[in-house]
Amino acid sequence: MCTVTSATGCGGDLTAPSGGPVTSPNYPGNYGNNENCEWLITVPEGSIIILTFDSFDTEERWDFLTIYDGASDNAKEIKKLTGRHSQISPIISTSNTMFLRFTSSRRISHQGFQFNYTSSSAGQCWDPGVPANGNRDNNSNFTSGQTVRYTCMDGYQLRGTANITCQPDGTWNGATPTCEVTSVTGCGGNLTASSGGPVTSPNYPGNYGNNENCEWLITVPEGSIIRLTFDSFNTEFNRDYLTIYDGASDNAPELKELTGDQSQIIPIISTSNTMFLRFTSNKRVRRQGFQFSYTNSSRIRLVDGPNEGVLEVRPADSWTWGRVCAEHFDLRDADVVCRMLGYIWANGFSIFKYGSSFVVSHRPRLAYMADLQCNGNESSLFDCSYAGWGIHDCQNRRYSGVVCGVVTSQYFPPCIYIYVMIYLDPSRIRLIGGSGPNEGRVEVRPEDSVTWGTVCHNRFNMDDADVVCRMLGYPNATQVRNDAYFGQGTGPIYMDDVRCDGNETSLFSCSYAGWTIHDCDHGQDAGVVCRTYSSRIRLVGGSGPNEGRVEVRPADSPRWGTVCHNGFDLKDAEVVCRMLGYPNVYGVRPYEYFVAGTGPIYMEDLQCDGTESSLFNCSHKGWGIHDCEHSDVVGVVCDHIRIRLVGGSSRKEGRVEVRPADSMTWGTVCHNQFDIKDADVVCKMLGYPSAQLVRNDAYFGQGRGPIYMDDLHCTGDENSLFNCSYPGWTIHDLNCNYDQAAGVECTAQPFLLVTTEDGIFQIEVKDGSKVNVLSGWHLSLDYDPMTDFMYWTTDEGIERARRDGSRLETIVEFETNTYGRSLRLDHAGGNVYWSDNVGHISVARKDGSFVRTLLTLQGFAERLVLDPRNGLMYWVSNRDSIDRAAMDGSNHTTIIRNLTLALSIAIDYTENRLYYSDREAIYSSDMLGNNTQLVNREGERVPGIAPVPRPMEDVGSFALRIQKEERAPAGIYGNCRRMD
Repeated sequence: MCTVTSATGCGGDLTAPSGGPVTSPNYPGNYGNNENCEWLITVPEGSIIILTFDSFDTEERWDFLTIYDGASDNAKEIKKLTGRHSQISPIISTSNTMFLRFTSSRRISHQGFQFNYTSSSAGQCWDPGVPANGNRDNNSNFTSGQTVRYTCMDGYQLRGTANITCQPDGTWNGATPTCEVTSVTGCGGNLTASSGGPVTSPNYPGNYGNNENCEWLITVPEGSIIRLTFDSFNTEFNRDYLTIYDGASDNAPELKELTGDQSQIIPIISTSNTMFLRFTSNKRVRRQGFQFSYTNSSRIRLVDGPNEGVLEVRPADSWTWGRVCAEHFDLRDADVVCRMLGYIWANGFSIFKYGSSFVVSHRPRLAYMADLQCNGNESSLFDCSYAGWGIHDCQNRRYSGVVCGVVTSQYFPPCIYIYVMIYLDPSRIRLIGGSGPNEGRVEVRPEDSVTWGTVCHNRFNMDDADVVCRMLGYPNATQVRNDAYFGQGTGPIYMDDVRCDGNETSLFSCSYAGWTIHDCDHGQDAGVVCRTYSSRIRLVGGSGPNEGRVEVRPADSPRWGTVCHNGFDLKDAEVVCRMLGYPNVYGVRPYEYFVAGTGPIYMEDLQCDGTESSLFNCSHKGWGIHDCEHSDVVGVVCDHIRIRLVGGSSRKEGRVEVRPADSMTWGTVCHNQFDIKDADVVCKMLGYPSAQLVRNDAYFGQGRGPIYMDDLHCTGDENSLFNCSYPGWTIHDLNCNYDQAAGVECTAQPFLLVTTEDGIFQIEVKDGSKVNVLSGWHLSLDYDPMTDFMYWTTDEGIERARRDGSRLETIVEFETNTYGRSLRLDHAGGNVYWSDNVGHISVARKDGSFVRTLLTLQGFAERLVLDPRNGLMYWVSNRDSIDRAAMDGSNHTTIIRNLTLALSIAIDYTENRLYYSDREAIYSSDMLGNNTQLVNREGERVPGIAPVPRPMEDVGSFALRIQKEERAPAGIYGNCRRMD
């Protein structure tokens, strides 16, 4: 009798006692779209089936291999596989049949999979094999109760269980371990163990050689991060360097550059499972070098962020993550969790109920651990006492969550989740040595350290001081005090050569030499004096300093509280904005636009007439007297424009007028030395690509008010006129008067930027001529007129380049099997937002720093659009609904449901309405998804919408999306950005 051992093509029946390889269609090539393949494995009665995989790679969350413990899909599901897996534990049936079904979508295809199977009778196990670079005892008797013992060769580390035992049901009680490299000698090498070291510079502890160029690549299991620690470090300062990159090569973002003699180095932590290190020395002085070790957190993670979220763990031999039950989970357990992740300690916890965004955004998982009882000193959570792996009674209802770092206390309604708060210090910046809290020596600290240090005064100016003061709740700075004016500090000098443009929300977002890199001493410590008149009012939770929830505090208390929206109108908002240094109010926003407040509700029924200098001079119920909830607090958006064109025949031309950051009084710019380079900067600030003409001698009429600026010298590359050289605010020649006011005409010739299968093209709207800027396929495209950079997504990350194709760089790298679906720039906030194919919506600065995942969705987001004035983002969700969330990822909600094939979405910023398509029709609604109207029925699918005109001052451009089915210039289709 002949039995089938393998099947080619799409499915089949396998009847041999063992067989394989069995593959997906066309393996090792890619399988096809819309596959539906079924395999039935049948072995002799009384046996069980052991399934092992050689490889597995499918499109994650779209293409699945489902395995059932029986003869059909009516049997119990054993496993559902999707995505890419480097290792899959053997899958074992409980009977002599196993049914497998593979389905693929109509989208992207991957290589697929290859598997083998064997059968085993009760009490007999299969041969577990010998790991590479390892040994096992000379035992070939794999019967019930027999143990196999493994060891590794010198220089390798055993990963997994050293001893595995054959069980009565014919399975092993653990997976076959692996032997991985733990250390290398000489100049560089590859390290593949999950932890390793010591790794040293050449000839350590002797001196390294001249002209060394050594490279190490550390690779730990997928899903892990790497924590690098140094035992010693001594190289020639500013000559010999160890550079550490957050990825597999020197193309990845730089984590740290080390040089000199450093007695203590804070642990360096990657964001992925690879880390690349390069050591270079010159031909001069040699030193002892360095010694480091590394570990990984491959079995523990916090979902939704590096330092906060739901606690998840996994077995040593499995990649399936599970949760930890909340019963008996306390601060000692949390201490151990945070130390494993590279943080310091826990000193408080609270209970969060259902409603916590980082809990409910994830479906319930397995529960692996319960009744944890750590004493707090363990190095690993798995060393603590607990009920047993997989033994619990929490039934997917109560799980542990952890926060490592600084958090703001929040309240949620009644509870089913525990949320533990791990604190370092409530801030990372402070003022020391002044006569009041608003002035002093600037001191900062690293995010992962409690040691405070100073900032060197080299290049430290008012722009930097403004950022410091805003971080501390003040509107801006009034003075810079250098040369240790407030006394010399102690401890490290952390920052030097700080260069802020004045608009940043954090000093750490500014350019500087690097953490602890400086050439000064404590006699050069920087200090500031902050403006105090608004130190009792602030805006919190917005996308920039000019917007957010209104918070106030009593004169005799440091505790902040909120303002109720009852009776609050534009007159009250005008007073708020003036207190904060803004000339006008843009709008009043209800609570849903910003995160709900905490603490007391201080004010209600405010009745300002709009002329007051302080909100506290307005009539209200009384301090702390109210009848509203935190869901009723009010927010404000202030107008933060500091430059405008006045007197022209269109918005692209006029007399240049500016104002100080702390004043609402507009003034002019004198035309002395004012040339096309200065005009270019003015036009780029206003969202135009460049200047066309300089118009001096009060060409657009004489101004009024102060003459603020004179003798301007811009290079043309600045992003703000206020960053150019000039004598000083209100300093000008005596002969400069209102008839010498400078004016400009900005370039307004529209052009299209189009991405197609052949590359990115610039198309002149006037004559349809086109220029190929970059070749190759680029996905969702956006343009920043302020910097003249284009941004787009690829299947590897986010890239950008100048509009002429120069300065091409990757600013964000995606994980394997991830690609971007939609990208949009937040010009006001200086951020780039994108969605990807695995359901994430993420944000980063425009330079690729500070990457953060805002939302993890069930499905995917397409056609992402931003409403920065209201701090909101909208997207098409799974093509059947329109969703909305705040731009920080909070308050996610579905506003339009039950669509059949939604392909596009756009915002009309003039009318404040939302437009979207569903199959052949175009609809509009208000920004809440209400008041829906049918706009047009096209007779064919509508893949793109572009309401025009869109005001330039909103975000600097308006969107025009062109697809195959729409008309387009010169046969072009793709994703476009138009500028006028």
